[in-house]
Amino acid sequence: MINFLFFTLLFLTACQHTATSPAATTQSAPSLAPSENITCSLQKDVRRLRILPVQDKGCSLQYTKYNTEKSIATSQSSKQHCVDISKRIITQLTQSGFSCE
Repeated sequence: MINFLFFTLLFLTACQHTATSPAATTQSAPSLAPSENITCSLQKDVRRLRILPVQDKGCSLQYTKYNTEKSIATSQSSKQHCVDISKRIITQLTQSGFSCE
């Protein structure tokens, strides 16, 4: 029983010392305003995000990867939905080593 407690304590202590917060390991992602383009690159790999207006209030988030563009998010009532999705994608790309501008 003591061995179990010792190894559990040792494991928890090791995990606590090696953990880093996500904020410390990621670059700050640029904010994507409605109708703005963001380009992310990692060596020769280029990804693009852009928000297009749809009707009065809506949006379409376009994502280009390997020179193929497709709509990955849409909203009929708010551009904020496309902005939120684009921020998540930019965060994932920067965590993978991409530089976004």
